[in-house]
Amino acid sequence: ALATSVKTLQKQGPKIATEMYDKFYAANPELTSYFSICFLGKDHKAGEGAKITLMAKVMAHILFQFILNIEREEQFKADLEKIAAKHVSRMIKPEFFPLLREALCTAVSDALGEKATAECMSGWRKAYDKMAGILIKMQADMEVELRKKPNTWDGFRKFKLSQPIEATTETIGESSSGSSDSSEDEGTGFEEKLFKMVLEPSDAGELPEVDKFGQYVAFRLHVDGKTTHRNYNIAAVEGNKWVFALRENVGKVCFAYFNTLKVGDEVEVSQPTGSFLLLESLS
Repeated sequence: ALATSVKTLQKQGPKIATEMYDKFYAANPELTSYFSICFLGKDHKAGEGAKITLMAKVMAHILFQFILNIEREEQFKADLEKIAAKHVSRMIKPEFFPLLREALCTAVSDALGEKATAECMSGWRKAYDKMAGILIKMQADMEVELRKKPNTWDGFRKFKLSQPIEATTETIGESSSGSSDSSEDEGTGFEEKLFKMVLEPSDAGELPEVDKFGQYVAFRLHVDGKTTHRNYNIAAVEGNKWVFALRENVGKVCFAYFNTLKVGDEVEVSQPTGSFLLLESLS
């Protein structure tokens, strides 16, 4: 019953995932701050749903393929590790997963209609719980490994702007793409100016080594009275400072926020983890 329902709904996967997130946000509005503004699409008001975002496409792809190949979970290890790393950066907690499961099952049940039998929905719950269990363990293992490294911290650490954010024609570090969330945004292409943002720890303490190309941090931002999280790749390291590449039309809301910062202003930053988020299987 489970496999049949998955095959029936597979083409609707992104739409179902979008409805799942709509239901999740509506039932748990206090948790929307853990997601990027661009993930939310529209404001979640009564009767107004979100556009289909990259996050919904990623979730649909992983979830549906995982269920169809549930006995071969090893082949999803690399993709699940990327998701787990992003969860670590944003402090996603294990207790969030059952809440998302209920939203998923409601969205699936709505899509299946009369075919949403008790046996079928039990299968969906068990499959989701299996995937969630793998992610939770991966996150816990990553957190243990991060704590072993020198100069790391729990939660968010305050960093201050070292110099004015200015446009540059030079490539910053090895990558000029900036945000690990960037493909979820609507941009106008890649002809925009590149801006260089340099941050240093407010406490003047040492920084952990950035040991992998594409590692990123999460910024916890407070925009228009709301809290949101946003991931940006570390483009370069200059002494005890981290350099980030910003594009004006990639992450418009967050770029506007960063553009208000003056030298000495502070932002909250997680420790570095992961690698560039986008799944190779979606490209």
